Amino acid sequence: MSRTARIRLLAATAFVAFLVLVGLLLSIPFLVSDPVVVVRPGSAPALLSGEGFPVAAAQIQVGARGEFMLYLTFEQATDDALRVAVRMPGHGMATPSLEVRAIGGSRFQAVGQLTMPGRWEIEVEFGELGQSFDFILAEF
Repeated sequence: MSRTARIRLLAATAFVAFLVLVGLLLSIPFLVSDPVVVVRPGSAPALLSGEGFPVAAAQIQVGARGEFMLYLTFEQATDDALRVAVRMPGHGMATPSLEVRAIGGSRFQAVGQLTMPGRWEIEVEFGELGQSFDFILAEF
């Protein structure tokens, strides 16, 4: 094999390896089924996706020091008791205290303080139905 043929073969091999790497990197979004929302302090409210029985839609907005406002909208208004809990599943930290109030019909607002960045989970129970929302809080 001549020197020119070897260089062409090496260049072709490097090009094919590059295309395979690019193809693998581009396929990552198709392999991730439901990415967790990253919430940045000081940004616009973020829509959270939930797991469990679809009880509510949730949006969260986090301030620059970790204070947050969680907006919950339920499909149907009922007189059932609403329970909301916020916790970090990876830590044994105490749940931050929440102030939950109705803002009209089937809409509620919860206000509280997140203590550190990381993965957080919100548990919502409305009567016998429940739903959880996960998100990652970026650095303050």
